[in-house]
Amino acid sequence: MARILIIDDSEITVSIMETVLKKSRHQVDSAGSMAEGLELLASGPGCDLVLLDVMLPDGNGIQCIPKIKALPDPPEIIIITSRGDPDGASMAIQDGVWDYIEKGSPTDHLHLSIGRALEYRARKSTQPRAQVFREGVVGESPQIKAVLDILAVAASSEANVLIMGETGTGKELFARALHKNSACSGGPFVVVDCTALPRDLADSILFGHIKGAFTSADRSHEGLIAKANGGTLFLDELGELPLSLQKSFLRVLQEGTYRQVGGSSELHSDFRVVAATNRNINELVEQNTFRKDLLYRLNVFTLHIPALRVRHGDIQTLTRHFLAVFAAKYETEAKDVSKDFLDVLESSSWPGNVREFMNTLEKAVIQARYENKLFAKHLPTDLRQRFTRSRLNQPGQEARQDIPADPSRLLSWKDVRESIVQAAAHEYFLNLMKAVHGDMKKASELSKMSVPNLYASLRKYKISAKRLVYGE
Repeated sequence: MARILIIDDSEITVSIMETVLKKSRHQVDSAGSMAEGLELLASGPGCDLVLLDVMLPDGNGIQCIPKIKALPDPPEIIIITSRGDPDGASMAIQDGVWDYIEKGSPTDHLHLSIGRALEYRARKSTQPRAQVFREGVVGESPQIKAVLDILAVAASSEANVLIMGETGTGKELFARALHKNSACSGGPFVVVDCTALPRDLADSILFGHIKGAFTSADRSHEGLIAKANGGTLFLDELGELPLSLQKSFLRVLQEGTYRQVGGSSELHSDFRVVAATNRNINELVEQNTFRKDLLYRLNVFTLHIPALRVRHGDIQTLTRHFLAVFAAKYETEAKDVSKDFLDVLESSSWPGNVREFMNTLEKAVIQARYENKLFAKHLPTDLRQRFTRSRLNQPGQEARQDIPADPSRLLSWKDVRESIVQAAAHEYFLNLMKAVHGDMKKASELSKMSVPNLYASLRKYKISAKRLVYGE
């Protein structure tokens, strides 16, 4: 017998499902809204399975999945909806739900899905949680723990792994953690930056070459594949791997052998491939810029690294971690943080993810080097601006317009103006350099600026043309 919670505002649906489930001797509770359902889960005796409707009076049911997953012993979740939504189903599955079922589907389908979910939960509860060497991965959110669980399973095998996630989420950290937890942890961890592979030398860099293979080959070079023997080969930014190399690399994965440029003998290298990308690799396959057969070889396990904005509860954990790191780096005392400092951090969507977050904290530590506590004023102006705007745009603010603003919380007009100009300029020059792929001559022509002035502006707004080209 299992304890099941139905979160659905349709009395008819709840009545039918309660009748069916109670016949199977399950204990059933129900809630008519997300708020009521979450309150029952938080205060109740525990739950094995949640049947969750999408269209609820207080919002989209999918929005409360992270909150359910954040519970100490989160139940399995099955989405029950009256409207099929492929995008919603995909998002829900990625968030860790068990199944996505349309109302009106055969009862057998629901019974089978519930039975499998409960069987999985029962088996999972008897298995000890795998211990993982994190290798710098910081976070205790359910989203991070779920990734680490998959990582532990993948690390116990020799299968290739594809790591997907937005820029700045820490894909290389997870790749190193995977290597550290695998049987080949004693071997090398070799990084291939696919964005920095010169088209004319890519084969030589990857496979190596013999002396005299081409004009500048005055000595033999073993290549990165040889260096990875007995360890892990990490393909960073997989989507940028030249199409000309993909066929050759596929052969290495299939046969375990390769040839150096200019060589005639077959060489052997035993390594595991971990690849990472921030691009939609399936779209690249559809565009014929990435081989489908190579993707199949690489995508045995997939790790989806969550964006920082959905890692509920990790902001404070990351703040403590990085403040300790920077205190050691700059040889300062550990700094305390104020509530307004954390409020601003937690309000940001962090489009640059953990990398942006880390850089922001480092600047704050430098800004307050001789102070022992960090306040919101130590954070970048544009970050505080967005926080202020988000508070002013919250529902119910109109009713409080007669309350005078707190002068101590207002920014000066100069700060506001400078932050807007800096944000606009940074976005302009960033988009400019992306559009020309770092080509300064083209950028100069488009912007109508001299190259020296353009370099000065890029330095001012901390934009690296080299990083845009080579991904450094």
